[in-house]
Amino acid sequence: MKNVKVLGLLPVRSGSKGLPGKNIRPLLGKPLLTWSASALSESLRVTRKICCSDSEQMLALARDAGLSTPWIRPAELAGDESMIVDVLLHAIDRASKYFEETYDYAVIVQATSPTVTPNIIDGAIEFAVSSHADTVITGYEANSNHPSLMYQCKSNGEVQWLSSSQSYEARRQDFERVFVRTGVVYVVRVSSLLRNSSLYGEKVLSFPIAQEKAIAIDTEYDFRLAELIIKLDRRI
Repeated sequence: MKNVKVLGLLPVRSGSKGLPGKNIRPLLGKPLLTWSASALSESLRVTRKICCSDSEQMLALARDAGLSTPWIRPAELAGDESMIVDVLLHAIDRASKYFEETYDYAVIVQATSPTVTPNIIDGAIEFAVSSHADTVITGYEANSNHPSLMYQCKSNGEVQWLSSSQSYEARRQDFERVFVRTGVVYVVRVSSLLRNSSLYGEKVLSFPIAQEKAIAIDTEYDFRLAELIIKLDRRI
């Protein structure tokens, strides 16, 4: 890890159709984005820690949390149709020129993931480097939301199970282990990213995290759940 350079990116934009203004909405007294920005700022394995946003207010909040904000996110990369891979490619190009350095890996930390910790970020990076992965994603083990229990519902109400076998009849403890991908942290080898223009390279590995650390804020329920989990963590 000593000579490995890692670019840490917190991408955040002003638009949100589901919960307008959610990235700056207070969560237990702090704007939502501040939680993950602080976690990235406190990482020990990230060489350069930046936030890119189309909002001056969000950039200011990121700076207060310890991140660099060397540019404003272009409008063409801040719309509803914008792809995170394009945002990351742009950030790597700009950061390489601005800071005059090259990066071996890039890590994305989501502004909507307030339960992420520096240990999760550093653990995922260390795993990527030690295993020579092109991509490391975070995920948690499925339990009550196991795909064996999922089905599609036709217009007439008829159930069509997603699993082709009759695994829905099995005991839950007999289900095969399945993991749910989260967007909490992505670690990507820069050479793979540039070659494939994709977050997903040839060697994709999973870094499992606890489900309570995998919160992604999209709804009012997510806000309430995050508040409860953070409060419980503070009591432990």
